[in-house]
Order: sequence, then C-alpha cells, then structure tokens
Amino acid sequence: MITHPPQTYDEALGEILKIPMFGNAGMAAMNYSLDRMHRWCRHLGNPQKKLPIIHVAGTNGKGTTCRMLAAVYEQAGYRTALYTSPHLTDLRERIRYQLQMIPKDAVLTFCRENHAALKDDTPTFFELLTLLAFWYFEKEHAEIAIIETGLGGRLDATNIITPRCTVITSIGMDHCDILGDTLAKIAAEKAGIIKLGIPLILGELAQEAREVIIERAEAIRAPVTEPLSSTRVKKGAWEQVSSPAPPTPSSPSNLASASISKDRPPTDRINQTIVKNTVRALQKTFPVSDLALHEGLTHWHERIGPHANFEKMACFESETALPQTWYFSGAHNLQAWEDLTCHMNTIAPPSEWTVVVTLMSDKIAPSMREIFEPYRKLYLYAMDSERAATSDMLQQTLPWGTIIQEPSEIPTLCKQKERSGLVIFTGSLYFYSTVERWVQTIQTTVFRG
Repeated sequence: MITHPPQTYDEALGEILKIPMFGNAGMAAMNYSLDRMHRWCRHLGNPQKKLPIIHVAGTNGKGTTCRMLAAVYEQAGYRTALYTSPHLTDLRERIRYQLQMIPKDAVLTFCRENHAALKDDTPTFFELLTLLAFWYFEKEHAEIAIIETGLGGRLDATNIITPRCTVITSIGMDHCDILGDTLAKIAAEKAGIIKLGIPLILGELAQEAREVIIERAEAIRAPVTEPLSSTRVKKGAWEQVSSPAPPTPSSPSNLASASISKDRPPTDRINQTIVKNTVRALQKTFPVSDLALHEGLTHWHERIGPHANFEKMACFESETALPQTWYFSGAHNLQAWEDLTCHMNTIAPPSEWTVVVTLMSDKIAPSMREIFEPYRKLYLYAMDSERAATSDMLQQTLPWGTIIQEPSEIPTLCKQKERSGLVIFTGSLYFYSTVERWVQTIQTTVFRG
C-alpha cells in the first residue's frame, strides 16, 4: 500500500514491493472482477484507450514473442512500448519504451501523483504495475504497445483493452488451481482476450485447446491465423530449417526468415512464426519492411537483454579447474521442461549435464520425474520464499536429487577434471537473481585462476 507520497525512487520501490503479488489464490481468484481496473483507469484518464495494442497470452512463449514483436516494431521506426512479467533483477524491466526500462523518475512521479487514489483501494502488485505501464506509455505517446497477460486472459488485469491484434502462443497445464484442470478449461480462460472482429494469431495448440479457441473466435467473428505446418517433430527432435541471407532494400523477400543462434532454443522458431503472422495481420496499418523484420528477429535478444527462457549465464575457465558453461532456463511447467530438455539434448547428452532445479510449490507435478530421470547429476535448491517448494517437497518429487544450499556443494563445480562442464539452473524465473549471485561467487573462488 502506498500510504504517502514517496520522496525518492527507492522509497517508492519499497512501497510497491510490500504489495501482495496476488490478490487471491486458487479458485478464489476466479471470482476476480475487472471493475477495479476500469475504475482506476478512469482515474488516470483511460490511457489504455489511447494506445494501439497487441495483446499476447499463452502458457509458454508469450514473453519471448512480446520481446520479438517489440524489437521488430522499434526497428521499423515506431515508438514502441513493451509490458512483460516477471522481472529478473530490476522491477523496471517489466515496463519498457523504445526497449529501454522505464526511468526511475517516472515510477516516482506516478506514485506521487496517484497515491491518494490508490491508498484506500489498494491494487495488487500486478494491477499496480499494469496501471503504471498504461500511464507511462500514454505519456510517451507510444505508437504501438505490446502487452503480455500476467495470468490466463479472461480476468487478467490487462484485459481491459481493445487491441488491434490478439495472440495466443501456446496452451499447457499450468496454474491449474486458478485456470482449470484440463486444457479445454485453460483454453477458455485464454480465449477471454479474443475480441469482436479483431485478428487472432495462434501458435501451435493441442487439438483439445484449439477447438475451444476456434469456437470462441468464430462466435465473435475474429479472423484466425494459424501456423501453416508444425515446426515440432515427435520424440524430442526438431525440424532443421536453414535461414536465407538477410533481405536488402534492393532484393526484398516476403517477410523473410531470421537466423537463430545455436545457443537459442528451437522454440524461438515457433515464436518467430507467430511474430511474422502478427506483422502480416497489421501490415496495412503498421507497415514493417522485410529488412526491419529480419533485423528485429535476429537481434531482439541482444537488444533487450536477458529473458531467461534459455540464457548462457557464464563461461568459467582456469588452469586448475574444468571449464564451466552455466545456462539458465526459467522453464517452470511440463511443456516448458519438455522443450528445454529437447534443446539440451541438441547440445550434449543427459550424462554430460549437471542440472540444478528449484520450484514454486504449485509447480510440482509427478510427471516431472519422467522428464528429468535421464539427468542423474541432479541437485535441488529450496529458495527462501513462501511460495517456494521446501527441500522435502523437492526430494519427494525428484528423489535421486541431492539437496544443496550453495553452489560449492555441487561436485561438478569443483576442481574435478573428470566431470562435465555443462550446468543448467532451472525451475523458476525467480531463481535468476540467485544464480547471478552464484556466478560472482564461483568466479572469485573456484575460477579465480
């Protein structure tokens, strides 16, 4: 609760971080109403109504898709806004204009100007940041805004907009206590972002989910674009598609493909298809050249910074220790873990990986055991958080894993030449800041040279 006008950004940040992340949990969240968001937005002058918006939902892939879209439209010369969640190390990562984080002064100004209206009717953490994003983007006169849902779609705090285009990247089993325990129920919640007559772009969906989405789109006459063919291949392999040379103004292509680094997961190709279909749908009102599309899709990652769907965190080398390459993945549900392990297998077999897993308690699933079973060098870390799975919960789920408190407890990270140097940390985006701290620890101890 912001009870008084903060005097500094740090004071404003402290007040924001005190606000509960979620207003309700479990089925109670299904009774959530968007009335409060509408009321607060009216107080702000309804900034969301002045923004041309692309609205993106999905179980996995929506964050990457949003970042790709922002990079493409910024490259094309549009004043581009981007709202995503969660953040990795800095809350301001969630709200970007021209790919840059919202300035601290803007956060402070918003809190000072609006504390009185919010203190007696306090929004949740996500609601407040959504309001801040709408307010800031309108102040900057954004020409196009890419807005990612926080959870679900139908009752998500972002779903008070009339977008120019909607996107559903994927539908999987996640947040089942809130969204439902079947793909069809979850799809019905995601379908809540579909609007009358507004183009809908789909990623690859299971048939059960697709039927729900298509039925809703047809009912409200929303034109649908789906992938022409699946890029996913059975049994963990992926289609290998060579990328053509970049287009040039003198030799344009038809919304050309972009190259994907070998360090990027193959799911990026699926997200690229979604982006290209979105650009096509809006081409008349927001034209994008082939060159801008190619450059945006090729360089989005380096221009926006760490996203953590698959990040190379560090490469350690010294004369006395085995070289280490640390990766991080924010994968936190079954579909994402399956995709992650498929990609890991293209780099090295399971026997060469050391895997460090942490989890939120609501992400534990019995099927995890089958996914991670090939990885015998498995370590479990219990984060210090009310939502985090305890050591006992982790051990019951992945019983061959070893509980650790610090990276120094992982033999692979010590000076043992026979060990593999590939390490991945996964299970939660909230793990990122801890791993970032561990990078510094290992750099100055084991690998100080």
